[in-house]
Amino acid sequence: MPIATDSLWALVREMGYYFWGRKRLCFILGAGISVQSGIPSGEMLSKEWLDAYIHNEPVKAQNLINKYGINTENPGEFYSVIYKELYSSVPDVGYLCLQKAMDDKDGNKKSPSCGFYSLARILTETDSNLVITTNFDSLIEDSISNFTNKRSQIVIHEHLARYINVYGKNPVIVKLHRDLLFSPMSTPEDIQEIPDDLKDILKKELQNYIPIVIGYGGNDGSLMKFLSEEIADEGKKLYWCYYSPNGEPSEKIKETLKRFNTSLIPIDGFDEMMILLGQEFDYGKGDMVLASSAKKRIDVYNSQFDEVNRKLKEKMDKSDTEMPTPNALEKSYLQRIRQLDEAIASNDSNAENFYRRGKNYYAIGKYQEAVSDISKAIKLDQNNADYLHARCESYINFESNENALNLALSDINNAIELNNRNSTYYRTRATLNTIMGRTAEAEQDEAAARKLDPTRIIVGD
Repeated sequence: MPIATDSLWALVREMGYYFWGRKRLCFILGAGISVQSGIPSGEMLSKEWLDAYIHNEPVKAQNLINKYGINTENPGEFYSVIYKELYSSVPDVGYLCLQKAMDDKDGNKKSPSCGFYSLARILTETDSNLVITTNFDSLIEDSISNFTNKRSQIVIHEHLARYINVYGKNPVIVKLHRDLLFSPMSTPEDIQEIPDDLKDILKKELQNYIPIVIGYGGNDGSLMKFLSEEIADEGKKLYWCYYSPNGEPSEKIKETLKRFNTSLIPIDGFDEMMILLGQEFDYGKGDMVLASSAKKRIDVYNSQFDEVNRKLKEKMDKSDTEMPTPNALEKSYLQRIRQLDEAIASNDSNAENFYRRGKNYYAIGKYQEAVSDISKAIKLDQNNADYLHARCESYINFESNENALNLALSDINNAIELNNRNSTYYRTRATLNTIMGRTAEAEQDEAAARKLDPTRIIVGD
Protein backbone atom coordinates (compact mmCIF):
# COMPACT_ATOMS: atom_id res chain seq x y z
CA MET A 1 0.00 0.00 0.00
CA PRO A 2 1.41 3.47 -0.82
CA ILE A 3 2.85 5.38 2.12
CA ALA A 4 1.40 8.86 2.70
CA THR A 5 3.51 11.69 4.10
CA ASP A 6 1.65 14.05 6.44
CA SER A 7 2.65 17.07 8.50
CA LEU A 8 3.05 17.02 12.26
CA TRP A 9 0.24 19.59 12.51
CA ALA A 10 -2.10 17.22 10.70
CA LEU A 11 -1.12 14.40 13.07
CA VAL A 12 -1.74 16.57 16.13
CA ARG A 13 -5.24 17.41 14.90
CA GLU A 14 -5.98 13.77 14.10
CA MET A 15 -4.78 12.68 17.53
CA GLY A 16 -7.16 15.18 19.06
CA TYR A 17 -10.03 13.58 17.14
CA TYR A 18 -8.92 10.14 18.30
CA PHE A 19 -8.71 11.13 21.96
CA TRP A 20 -12.05 12.89 22.09
CA GLY A 21 -13.60 10.07 20.08
CA ARG A 22 -12.17 7.60 22.62
CA LYS A 23 -10.09 5.78 20.05
CA ARG A 24 -6.94 4.32 21.51
CA LEU A 25 -3.38 5.07 20.41
CA CYS A 26 -0.46 2.83 21.34
CA PHE A 27 2.90 4.58 21.59
CA ILE A 28 5.77 2.49 20.16
CA LEU A 29 8.87 4.31 21.39
CA GLY A 30 12.56 3.87 20.58
CA ALA A 31 15.83 5.31 21.82
CA GLY A 32 15.30 8.54 19.87
CA ILE A 33 12.83 9.82 22.47
CA SER A 34 15.56 9.72 25.15
CA VAL A 35 18.21 11.73 23.32
CA GLN A 36 16.91 15.12 24.47
CA SER A 37 17.09 13.81 28.05
CA GLY A 38 20.82 13.25 27.57
CA ILE A 39 20.69 9.48 26.96
CA PRO A 40 22.52 8.47 23.76
CA SER A 41 20.66 6.52 21.10
CA GLY A 42 21.72 3.10 19.88
CA GLU A 43 23.21 4.85 16.85
CA MET A 44 25.32 7.10 19.10
CA LEU A 45 26.48 4.25 21.32
CA SER A 46 27.36 2.10 18.30
CA LYS A 47 29.50 4.90 16.86
CA GLU A 48 31.22 5.55 20.20
CA TRP A 49 31.96 1.86 20.82
CA LEU A 50 33.09 1.14 17.26
CA ASP A 51 35.42 4.18 17.17
CA ALA A 52 37.03 3.08 20.44
CA TYR A 53 37.36 -0.50 19.15
CA ILE A 54 39.02 0.72 15.94
CA HIS A 55 41.45 2.77 18.01
CA ASN A 56 42.30 0.02 20.51
CA GLU A 57 42.00 -3.14 18.38
CA PRO A 58 42.30 -2.05 14.72
CA VAL A 59 42.73 -5.57 13.28
CA LYS A 60 39.81 -7.13 15.18
CA ALA A 61 37.66 -4.10 14.46
CA GLN A 62 38.37 -4.25 10.72
CA ASN A 63 37.54 -7.97 10.68
CA LEU A 64 34.19 -7.18 12.32
CA ILE A 65 33.49 -4.36 9.86
CA ASN A 66 34.31 -6.59 6.88
CA LYS A 67 32.30 -9.54 8.19
CA TYR A 68 29.06 -7.60 8.56
CA GLY A 69 29.61 -4.76 6.09
CA ILE A 70 29.30 -2.14 8.81
CA ASN A 71 29.07 1.49 7.75
CA THR A 72 31.49 3.11 10.20
CA GLU A 73 29.80 6.50 9.84
CA ASN A 74 26.33 5.12 10.49
CA PRO A 75 26.68 1.84 12.44
CA GLY A 76 23.38 1.93 14.34
CA GLU A 77 21.94 -0.95 12.34
CA PHE A 78 24.71 -3.14 13.81
CA TYR A 79 24.30 -2.09 17.44
CA SER A 80 23.66 -5.62 18.68
CA VAL A 81 26.57 -7.09 16.69
CA ILE A 82 29.00 -4.47 18.02
CA TYR A 83 27.73 -4.96 21.57
CA LYS A 84 28.18 -8.73 21.34
CA GLU A 85 31.71 -8.43 19.92
CA LEU A 86 32.82 -6.07 22.69
CA TYR A 87 30.98 -7.27 25.76
CA SER A 88 29.64 -10.84 25.44
CA SER A 89 32.75 -12.19 27.21
CA VAL A 90 32.67 -9.41 29.84
CA PRO A 91 28.96 -8.76 30.52
CA ASP A 92 29.74 -6.78 33.68
CA VAL A 93 31.69 -4.23 31.62
CA GLY A 94 28.86 -4.05 29.07
CA TYR A 95 26.34 -3.43 31.81
CA LEU A 96 28.59 -0.74 33.29
CA CYS A 97 28.78 1.03 29.91
CA LEU A 98 24.99 1.01 29.55
CA GLN A 99 24.54 2.27 33.09
CA LYS A 100 27.07 5.05 32.52
CA ALA A 101 25.18 6.14 29.38
CA MET A 102 21.94 6.48 31.33
CA ASP A 103 23.37 8.23 34.41
CA ASP A 104 24.54 11.81 34.78
CA LYS A 105 28.08 12.80 35.76
CA ASP A 106 27.22 12.32 39.46
CA GLY A 107 25.96 8.77 38.92
CA ASN A 108 22.28 9.70 39.25
CA LYS A 109 19.74 8.66 36.64
CA LYS A 110 18.91 11.33 34.09
CA SER A 111 15.61 13.21 34.26
CA PRO A 112 12.88 13.17 31.59
CA SER A 113 13.03 16.09 29.14
CA CYS A 114 10.15 18.56 28.85
CA GLY A 115 8.21 16.60 26.21
CA PHE A 116 7.56 13.76 28.63
CA TYR A 117 5.09 15.99 30.51
CA SER A 118 2.58 15.78 27.65
CA LEU A 119 3.19 12.04 27.23
CA ALA A 120 2.58 11.43 30.94
CA ARG A 121 -0.72 13.28 30.87
CA ILE A 122 -1.90 11.51 27.71
CA LEU A 123 -1.08 8.12 29.21
CA THR A 124 -2.92 8.89 32.47
CA GLU A 125 -5.85 11.02 31.25
CA THR A 126 -6.92 9.29 28.02
CA ASP A 127 -7.63 5.75 26.88
CA SER A 128 -4.28 5.79 25.03
CA ASN A 129 -2.48 4.18 27.95
CA LEU A 130 -0.20 1.61 26.29
CA VAL A 131 3.52 2.04 25.58
CA ILE A 132 5.72 -0.52 23.86
CA THR A 133 9.40 0.39 23.99
CA THR A 134 12.80 -1.03 23.15
CA ASN A 135 14.42 1.27 25.73
CA PHE A 136 16.12 0.19 28.96
CA ASP A 137 15.81 3.56 30.70
CA SER A 138 13.10 4.64 33.16
CA LEU A 139 12.21 8.02 31.62
CA ILE A 140 8.60 7.09 30.77
CA GLU A 141 7.67 5.75 34.21
CA ASP A 142 9.64 8.53 35.93
CA SER A 143 7.71 11.17 34.01
CA ILE A 144 4.39 9.59 35.02
CA SER A 145 5.46 9.56 38.66
CA ASN A 146 6.90 13.09 38.55
CA PHE A 147 4.10 14.82 36.68
CA THR A 148 0.97 12.90 37.69
CA ASN A 149 1.68 10.99 40.92
CA LYS A 150 0.09 7.99 39.20
CA ARG A 151 1.54 4.50 39.16
CA SER A 152 2.49 2.58 36.04
CA GLN A 153 2.27 -1.11 35.30
CA ILE A 154 5.78 -1.78 34.02
CA VAL A 155 6.45 -5.07 32.23
CA ILE A 156 10.21 -5.24 32.70
CA HIS A 157 10.55 -8.92 31.79
CA GLU A 158 8.79 -11.19 29.31
CA HIS A 159 7.71 -13.52 32.14
CA LEU A 160 5.41 -10.74 33.40
CA ALA A 161 3.48 -10.62 30.12
CA ARG A 162 0.44 -12.43 31.49
CA TYR A 163 -0.10 -9.63 34.01
CA ILE A 164 -0.65 -6.94 31.35
CA ASN A 165 -3.95 -5.17 31.99
CA VAL A 166 -4.64 -2.37 29.54
CA TYR A 167 -8.20 -1.94 30.85
CA GLY A 168 -7.17 -0.81 34.31
CA LYS A 169 -6.62 2.79 35.43
CA ASN A 170 -2.85 2.70 35.13
CA PRO A 171 -0.61 3.24 32.10
CA VAL A 172 1.05 0.05 30.84
CA ILE A 173 4.72 0.18 29.77
CA VAL A 174 6.04 -2.93 28.02
CA LYS A 175 9.83 -3.08 27.81
CA LEU A 176 10.60 -5.48 24.98
CA HIS A 177 14.31 -5.74 25.80
CA ARG A 178 13.82 -5.61 29.57
CA ASP A 179 14.84 -2.91 32.01
CA LEU A 180 18.38 -1.71 32.71
CA LEU A 181 18.25 -3.42 36.12
CA PHE A 182 16.90 -6.75 34.84
CA SER A 183 19.50 -8.22 32.46
CA PRO A 184 18.86 -5.92 29.48
CA MET A 185 19.01 -7.67 26.13
CA SER A 186 21.43 -6.33 23.51
CA THR A 187 22.95 -9.22 21.53
CA PRO A 188 21.53 -10.37 18.16
CA GLU A 189 20.31 -13.63 19.68
CA ASP A 190 18.49 -11.77 22.46
CA ILE A 191 16.63 -9.30 20.24
CA GLN A 192 15.86 -11.53 17.27
CA GLU A 193 12.37 -12.54 18.44
CA ILE A 194 9.78 -11.31 20.90
CA PRO A 195 9.07 -14.25 23.25
CA ASP A 196 5.88 -16.09 22.32
CA ASP A 197 3.94 -15.32 25.52
CA LEU A 198 4.57 -11.60 25.15
CA LYS A 199 4.03 -11.66 21.40
CA ASP A 200 0.60 -13.32 21.69
CA ILE A 201 -0.65 -10.82 24.26
CA LEU A 202 0.62 -7.78 22.36
CA LYS A 203 -0.89 -9.04 19.12
CA LYS A 204 -4.25 -9.42 20.81
CA GLU A 205 -4.16 -6.01 22.52
CA LEU A 206 -2.96 -4.08 19.46
CA GLN A 207 -6.14 -5.03 17.64
CA ASN A 208 -7.74 -2.27 19.72
CA TYR A 209 -5.03 0.36 19.26
CA ILE A 210 -3.68 2.59 16.51
CA PRO A 211 0.14 2.41 16.68
CA ILE A 212 2.17 5.62 16.61
CA VAL A 213 5.93 5.03 16.33
CA ILE A 214 8.34 7.71 17.64
CA GLY A 215 12.13 7.64 17.87
CA TYR A 216 12.51 4.07 16.68
CA GLY A 217 15.18 3.24 14.09
CA GLY A 218 14.08 -0.33 13.31
CA ASN A 219 17.50 -1.78 14.11
CA ASP A 220 16.38 -4.74 16.21
CA GLY A 221 14.89 -7.81 14.60
CA SER A 222 12.20 -8.56 17.16
CA LEU A 223 9.94 -5.48 16.96
CA MET A 224 10.30 -5.07 13.18
CA LYS A 225 9.46 -8.74 12.69
CA PHE A 226 6.47 -8.40 15.01
CA LEU A 227 5.15 -5.41 13.07
CA SER A 228 5.70 -7.11 9.70
CA GLU A 229 4.40 -10.57 10.48
CA GLU A 230 2.00 -10.32 13.41
CA ILE A 231 -0.04 -7.11 13.13
CA ALA A 232 0.50 -5.93 9.53
CA ASP A 233 -2.79 -5.16 7.82
CA GLU A 234 -3.36 -2.79 4.88
CA GLY A 235 -6.50 -1.59 6.59
CA LYS A 236 -4.76 -0.82 9.89
CA LYS A 237 -3.69 2.78 10.43
CA LEU A 238 -0.11 3.35 11.60
CA TYR A 239 1.82 6.58 12.14
CA TRP A 240 5.61 6.52 11.81
CA CYS A 241 7.33 9.66 13.13
CA TYR A 242 10.94 10.11 12.09
CA TYR A 243 13.62 12.70 12.87
CA SER A 244 13.55 14.75 9.67
CA PRO A 245 17.18 16.09 9.76
CA ASN A 246 18.37 12.48 9.37
CA GLY A 247 16.26 11.88 6.28
CA GLU A 248 13.41 9.44 5.70
CA PRO A 249 13.34 5.93 7.18
CA SER A 250 15.35 3.21 5.45
CA GLU A 251 13.97 1.15 2.58
CA LYS A 252 13.82 -1.84 4.92
CA ILE A 253 11.46 0.07 7.21
CA LYS A 254 9.40 1.32 4.27
CA GLU A 255 8.86 -2.26 3.09
CA THR A 256 7.23 -3.00 6.43
CA LEU A 257 5.22 0.23 6.39
CA LYS A 258 3.72 -0.68 2.98
CA ARG A 259 1.83 -3.43 4.79
CA PHE A 260 -0.15 -0.83 6.75
CA ASN A 261 -2.19 2.25 6.00
CA THR A 262 0.86 4.32 6.95
CA SER A 263 1.36 8.03 7.45
CA LEU A 264 5.00 9.16 7.58
CA ILE A 265 5.42 12.15 9.89
CA PRO A 266 8.64 14.19 9.86
CA ILE A 267 9.41 15.73 13.27
CA ASP A 268 12.17 17.98 14.62
CA GLY A 269 12.39 16.03 17.87
CA PHE A 270 10.38 14.22 20.52
CA ASP A 271 10.05 17.28 22.78
CA GLU A 272 8.91 19.50 19.92
CA MET A 273 6.25 16.98 18.92
CA MET A 274 4.94 16.41 22.44
CA ILE A 275 4.81 20.14 23.26
CA LEU A 276 2.60 20.66 20.21
CA LEU A 277 0.35 17.87 21.47
CA GLY A 278 0.28 19.49 24.90
CA GLN A 279 -0.81 22.78 23.33
CA GLU A 280 -3.60 20.98 21.49
CA PHE A 281 -4.96 19.73 24.81
CA ASP A 282 -4.20 22.89 26.81
CA TYR A 283 -1.75 21.07 29.08
CA GLY A 284 0.46 24.13 29.39
CA LYS A 285 3.83 23.82 31.12
CA GLY A 286 4.62 21.23 33.74
CA ASP A 287 6.63 23.49 36.04
CA MET A 288 3.75 24.32 38.37
CA VAL A 289 2.79 20.65 38.54
CA LEU A 290 6.34 19.79 39.60
CA ALA A 291 6.45 22.66 42.11
CA SER A 292 3.11 21.71 43.65
CA SER A 293 4.04 18.03 43.88
CA ALA A 294 7.41 18.84 45.41
CA LYS A 295 5.83 21.21 47.94
CA LYS A 296 3.35 18.56 49.06
CA ARG A 297 6.15 16.03 49.58
CA ILE A 298 8.26 18.60 51.42
CA ASP A 299 5.35 19.57 53.68
CA VAL A 300 4.59 15.94 54.52
CA TYR A 301 8.26 15.20 55.14
CA ASN A 302 8.76 18.24 57.38
CA SER A 303 5.63 17.45 59.36
CA GLN A 304 6.70 13.84 59.91
CA PHE A 305 10.30 14.80 60.70
CA ASP A 306 9.25 17.44 63.25
CA GLU A 307 6.87 15.00 64.95
CA VAL A 308 9.46 12.20 65.15
CA ASN A 309 12.11 14.67 66.31
CA ARG A 310 9.78 15.95 69.03
CA LYS A 311 9.16 12.43 70.31
CA LEU A 312 12.88 11.64 70.27
CA LYS A 313 13.64 14.83 72.19
CA GLU A 314 11.02 13.96 74.78
CA LYS A 315 12.53 10.51 75.16
CA MET A 316 16.02 12.00 75.42
CA ASP A 317 14.91 14.43 78.11
CA LYS A 318 13.34 11.62 80.09
CA SER A 319 16.21 9.16 79.80
CA ASP A 320 18.98 11.78 79.81
CA THR A 321 20.71 9.94 76.98
CA GLU A 322 22.19 11.36 73.81
CA MET A 323 19.86 11.33 70.83
CA PRO A 324 21.33 9.43 67.84
CA THR A 325 22.37 11.71 65.02
CA PRO A 326 22.07 11.08 61.30
CA ASN A 327 25.87 11.26 60.87
CA ALA A 328 26.69 8.62 63.46
CA LEU A 329 28.64 6.52 60.95
CA GLU A 330 30.77 9.49 59.90
CA LYS A 331 31.39 10.26 63.57
CA SER A 332 32.75 6.75 64.09
CA TYR A 333 35.22 7.26 61.20
CA LEU A 334 36.28 10.63 62.63
CA GLN A 335 36.78 9.03 66.04
CA ARG A 336 39.07 6.40 64.50
CA ILE A 337 40.97 9.16 62.68
CA ARG A 338 41.56 10.97 65.99
CA GLN A 339 42.79 7.76 67.59
CA LEU A 340 45.18 7.22 64.69
CA ASP A 341 46.31 10.86 64.93
CA GLU A 342 47.54 10.09 68.45
CA ALA A 343 49.19 6.82 67.40
CA ILE A 344 51.01 8.53 64.50
CA ALA A 345 52.08 11.42 66.73
CA SER A 346 53.81 8.95 69.04
CA ASN A 347 55.25 6.81 66.19
CA ASP A 348 55.40 8.19 62.67
CA SER A 349 57.26 5.19 61.23
CA ASN A 350 54.35 2.76 61.35
CA ALA A 351 53.07 2.36 57.78
CA GLU A 352 49.91 0.52 58.83
CA ASN A 353 48.67 3.48 60.90
CA PHE A 354 49.02 5.84 57.93
CA TYR A 355 47.25 3.29 55.71
CA ARG A 356 44.37 2.84 58.17
CA ARG A 357 43.94 6.58 58.61
CA GLY A 358 43.93 7.00 54.83
CA LYS A 359 41.22 4.35 54.50
CA ASN A 360 39.09 6.15 57.08
CA TYR A 361 39.53 9.43 55.20
CA TYR A 362 38.49 7.60 52.01
CA ALA A 363 35.33 6.30 53.74
CA ILE A 364 34.13 9.85 54.48
CA GLY A 365 35.01 11.17 51.02
CA LYS A 366 38.20 13.05 51.91
CA TYR A 367 40.17 11.64 49.00
CA GLN A 368 43.01 14.19 49.02
CA GLU A 369 43.80 13.35 52.65
CA ALA A 370 43.47 9.63 51.78
CA VAL A 371 46.04 9.96 48.98
CA SER A 372 48.40 11.84 51.27
CA ASP A 373 48.27 9.29 54.11
CA ILE A 374 48.44 6.20 51.89
CA SER A 375 51.41 7.75 50.05
CA LYS A 376 53.22 7.99 53.41
CA ALA A 377 52.38 4.34 54.08
CA ILE A 378 53.79 3.35 50.67
CA LYS A 379 56.96 5.34 51.35
CA LEU A 380 57.45 3.29 54.52
CA ASP A 381 56.50 -0.03 52.89
CA GLN A 382 56.90 0.02 49.11
CA ASN A 383 56.08 -3.66 48.57
CA ASN A 384 52.58 -3.71 50.04
CA ALA A 385 50.09 -4.36 47.23
CA ASP A 386 47.07 -3.40 49.37
CA TYR A 387 48.53 0.07 49.92
CA LEU A 388 48.99 0.58 46.20
CA HIS A 389 45.46 -0.65 45.47
CA ALA A 390 44.01 1.71 48.09
CA ARG A 391 45.86 4.72 46.65
CA CYS A 392 44.67 3.76 43.16
CA GLU A 393 41.04 3.90 44.35
CA SER A 394 41.68 7.24 46.06
CA TYR A 395 43.18 8.74 42.89
CA ILE A 396 40.15 7.63 40.86
CA ASN A 397 37.76 9.42 43.21
CA PHE A 398 40.00 12.38 44.06
CA GLU A 399 40.41 13.83 40.58
CA SER A 400 39.01 12.29 37.42
CA ASN A 401 41.58 13.92 35.16
CA GLU A 402 44.11 12.27 32.90
CA ASN A 403 47.04 12.77 35.29
CA ALA A 404 45.19 11.27 38.28
CA LEU A 405 43.96 8.34 36.20
CA ASN A 406 47.49 7.63 34.96
CA LEU A 407 48.79 7.69 38.55
CA ALA A 408 45.98 5.32 39.52
CA LEU A 409 46.88 3.00 36.64
CA SER A 410 50.53 2.98 37.68
CA ASP A 411 49.56 2.02 41.25
CA ILE A 412 47.23 -0.81 40.26
CA ASN A 413 49.79 -2.15 37.76
CA ASN A 414 52.39 -2.25 40.55
CA ALA A 415 49.90 -3.89 42.93
CA ILE A 416 49.21 -6.66 40.40
CA GLU A 417 52.93 -7.11 39.81
CA LEU A 418 53.36 -7.68 43.55
CA ASN A 419 50.29 -9.93 43.86
CA ASN A 420 48.78 -11.34 40.68
CA ARG A 421 46.38 -13.67 42.49
CA ASN A 422 44.00 -11.03 43.84
CA SER A 423 40.85 -10.83 41.67
CA THR A 424 39.83 -7.50 43.24
CA TYR A 425 42.92 -5.83 41.82
CA TYR A 426 42.02 -6.98 38.31
CA ARG A 427 38.42 -5.78 38.69
CA THR A 428 39.61 -2.38 39.88
CA ARG A 429 41.89 -2.13 36.86
CA ALA A 430 39.05 -3.24 34.57
CA THR A 431 36.90 -0.39 35.92
CA LEU A 432 39.78 2.07 35.52
CA ASN A 433 40.45 0.92 31.95
CA THR A 434 36.75 1.32 31.15
CA ILE A 435 36.82 4.90 32.47
CA MET A 436 39.91 5.56 30.32
CA GLY A 437 38.23 4.08 27.21
CA ARG A 438 40.60 1.08 27.08
CA THR A 439 37.94 -1.50 26.26
CA ALA A 440 40.21 -4.37 25.25
CA GLU A 441 42.32 -4.05 28.41
CA ALA A 442 39.16 -3.94 30.54
CA GLU A 443 37.93 -7.15 28.93
CA GLN A 444 41.23 -8.90 29.64
CA ASP A 445 41.18 -7.82 33.29
CA GLU A 446 37.57 -8.93 33.77
CA ALA A 447 38.47 -12.32 32.28
CA ALA A 448 41.49 -12.60 34.58
CA ALA A 449 39.38 -11.69 37.62
CA ARG A 450 36.71 -14.22 36.70
CA LYS A 451 39.34 -16.92 36.26
CA LEU A 452 40.76 -16.21 39.74
CA ASP A 453 37.35 -15.96 41.37
CA PRO A 454 34.71 -17.64 39.18
CA THR A 455 32.11 -17.72 41.98
CA ARG A 456 31.89 -13.93 42.31
CA ILE A 457 29.12 -12.34 40.25
CA ILE A 458 28.95 -8.57 39.94
CA VAL A 459 25.51 -7.24 38.92
CA GLY A 460 26.41 -3.56 38.85
CA ASP A 461 28.90 -1.00 40.03
